[in-house]
Amino acid sequence: MSRKLFISSIISVSLMATVPFAAQAQPEVQVPEATAVESRAVSEGEIISTADGQRLGRVYKTFADGGAAVIVRHKMVVIPAQTLSRTEGKLTTSLSYREAMKRD
Repeated sequence: MSRKLFISSIISVSLMATVPFAAQAQPEVQVPEATAVESRAVSEGEIISTADGQRLGRVYKTFADGGAAVIVRHKMVVIPAQTLSRTEGKLTTSLSYREAMKRD
């Protein structure tokens, strides 16, 4: 009987110790409005050109921060959102072809 009481008291103490951590309010992460707009501006299947005018490839995947992944020569290349822009309606990265291919 005392063993059951001991085990139940350990369980209740351990549960009470975890409740304050679970009950703490998590800080809200606010996404800047410009980032949200950029993430909608890039869509899968679009062609990305490089700063030096070469065609890099089609967007394979988009990320919440507005970045994009492109598969070039059997390698997935991640293009950061801050390097992407629209030039004459075309999606362009400020990276050169060589710089983009060096990224992992």
